[in-house]
Amino acid sequence: MFPKIPGVPAFVSSERANQGSGASKGNSSTTAKDFYSKFSSPYAYQRAVWILDDIKNFINSTQSTLKDVQALRRAIHERNFSPSAIGKKFVPKQPCTPYAEQQTAEILTDFDSFRCSRYTTLGDGAALRRLINAKFRNNELSKSGTTVYHTAHSESSDYQKLVENYDKAVDGLFAHQVSILTNNLAHKLTISSAELESIQRKSNKSAKVRSLLDTLITPSKLRKSQEKTALSFKSALKRVHPELARDMFHR
Repeated sequence: MFPKIPGVPAFVSSERANQGSGASKGNSSTTAKDFYSKFSSPYAYQRAVWILDDIKNFINSTQSTLKDVQALRRAIHERNFSPSAIGKKFVPKQPCTPYAEQQTAEILTDFDSFRCSRYTTLGDGAALRRLINAKFRNNELSKSGTTVYHTAHSESSDYQKLVENYDKAVDGLFAHQVSILTNNLAHKLTISSAELESIQRKSNKSAKVRSLLDTLITPSKLRKSQEKTALSFKSALKRVHPELARDMFHR
């Protein structure tokens, strides 16, 4: 018997399945069932969704480079085909930012936990491997295009200020403020309930803020306009930490 996971029903909605799997657009129940059926239990399914979401956010993040993404892909590939690599501490083979090193290490820790868990099977590991490979194929090539888009923004835009002051948010927010902020954005439907759950599961305050910011930067059905998303974040931030809001957005 697998442990009960809060928020994971016996059958999951197609929205959540599409969100985690990177499946094609559409809300058919067949798509949801197909993704869910790849795993042996709700436990394996939910952990896979979280890992895939973190990889997607890392690829889309303004704080990571194409080389960072390729380094993560190599590390996961090594773990898939060399069991002795599982559990090894991630040591960058090339210079990278503290953000990239920390995020890569966290994703690999979750991946190792999934592979070694008594509640996942060899079939679960194979399914996750295929989904991760698809995630990289579908998103990695867009990394350079994302960078061009960021630099093309006006310097006065709220979105550009959010990107430029990413570290200020990570360093300036307290744990209780992060909780209020994420709940506020979920209430305003800027982030989904599944994204909220993924953010809240992070182990520490800094990881929660990075997950929130990377989620906001990643386009979705709820975030069709990056400028409107940044404005929603600024408005919510003013309520929980007005000094930080002024510092980040210069208003």
